Order: sequence, then C-alpha cells, then structure tokens
Amino acid sequence: MSKKLHILFLSNWYPSRIFPNDGDFVQRHVEAIAQYHNVTLSHLISDPSINSVEIDSKNINNVKTQIVHIPIKFLNFKP
Repeated sequence: MSKKLHILFLSNWYPSRIFPNDGDFVQRHVEAIAQYHNVTLSHLISDPSINSVEIDSKNINNVKTQIVHIPIKFLNFKP
C-alpha cells in the first residue's frame, strides 16, 4: 500500500498525567502504526484537581495526541 492512511484512535486507556502507566500497550500499538500511517489519538480522562476542561495536544513519535482532562463535576451531569 503506497498511500498512507489517516487512522484515528479514540482510546479509553492511554498514559496521562493522572495515570502515567495506564494503557501503555495502546501507546506502543499506536506508535508502531505511526511508522507507516498518519495517526491521531484522542483520550478523555477525569481530573479531580481542575475546575475547567484542559486540552493537552502534543505530537510524540509521529502521533498527534490530544488528551482532554475534564473536571469531576462534569461527570455528575443530570438533564
């Protein structure tokens, strides 16, 4: 296959500042695929130490990574 694909990972497990070792196998998998294709990863995690949403975007080992930290209060949403 000569054309690179763009692959989007929406992962529940991925290393973050809250859990630095969580989902390290997913990280290795994504980095292996990024050697051959364009990869973007998005990870959403709750963070009890913040009051507003924080987005941490990085490009690490050819992986465009976006980790979204949300405060706990957003998880108690009641319509």
